Amino acid sequence: MGGLDRGIYTLPEMVARSAQDFGSRPALIKRTKKGDVATTYSQLWDDVQLLARGLLRLGLQPGEKVAILGPNSPEWGKAYLAVSTAQGICVPLDSFLTKNELNYLLVDSSTQYAFVASRFLDQVIDTGNRFPGLRKVVILDHESGPLPSGTISFQELIAIGEKGPGITNMPALDEIAVIIYTSGTTGRPKGVMLTHRNLVSDCAACYQAIEVKDEHFLSVLPMH
Repeated sequence: MGGLDRGIYTLPEMVARSAQDFGSRPALIKRTKKGDVATTYSQLWDDVQLLARGLLRLGLQPGEKVAILGPNSPEWGKAYLAVSTAQGICVPLDSFLTKNELNYLLVDSSTQYAFVASRFLDQVIDTGNRFPGLRKVVILDHESGPLPSGTISFQELIAIGEKGPGITNMPALDEIAVIIYTSGTTGRPKGVMLTHRNLVSDCAACYQAIEVKDEHFLSVLPMH
């Protein structure tokens, strides 16, 4: 792919084209105690579409914000791409922030939905009267046991998507895809709005500058 000009597309278009071109090849590999678990490009696009359809069935409207809070995982990436596919706006959150800091960002961004790893649930559910709360929380890594009120599991959202209608509208290149907050070292954190064009232009610049064949890339930095 080095030097190949594949054009600039929205995030969902990029995933769809990758599924078409590299369907059976691994897109994501998660290392577990039981061995590596791979998700192919085709599986990735299928999951992203089902999650997006699930979000739409839950009531997500174009331009509404969806926070993501948790460690790096395939589920984190799928959630991010699903929000974009459903014409939502991702608000990635730093898992090292305090509860007060997280609450401030949720209020400032007017976030309505969230994907949250189970160990951070208390930080977004038990909010008291400090902000109106989230309409629905999707637990990224729920394995067993009862779910807290107002939450569903990641797999349950996929099941909801299987019952929902297909996706008829896709985001435009210059629609906002993500709001990334600054660290706030010189004051209150500020939300930086990035469009699909901003994000995919970076991808295009990388694959035109670096020849990529069958290499594996290790994700080290936090995805947020």
